[in-house]
Amino acid sequence: MDSANAFDSCFEKTKRDFLMVSMGKVGGLKLLEKAFATEEYSREDLQYVVLHFMSRKTIWRTFVSCNNYKMPNNIPKSCGCLQYWYGKKEEKDRNWDIRYVKEHFPYAKFIRFEGMGHAAMASSYPEKMINQLTQLIERNE
Repeated sequence: MDSANAFDSCFEKTKRDFLMVSMGKVGGLKLLEKAFATEEYSREDLQYVVLHFMSRKTIWRTFVSCNNYKMPNNIPKSCGCLQYWYGKKEEKDRNWDIRYVKEHFPYAKFIRFEGMGHAAMASSYPEKMINQLTQLIERNE
């Protein structure tokens, strides 16, 4: 795929993701509950985070940064301790990412969190996230 087609593909994905979440702001809670794993988030969480807390600019910037990041061509053989965190409930959705990381970063340590979906640790288990980050930082000091 040439760079123009790659850009178009990433831009289309960014627009799709942006529109999906933004429609939740307009379409309300029922639409958000269809788009997000409701076992992870309560109605109140969805209502607060998407309907009140996230501006359209924040939503756009989130998806632009995620969908358009280009990995460098020369990846170092080792860059210290690399961990890939993911939730058990999102394992199937992260399959491509996990394969990519295993191929390009064979020294990476994969940590699966039981009972969690995408972004659940940061939003629903912040103490667990702090503990994991603290352990990682202290090991590498």
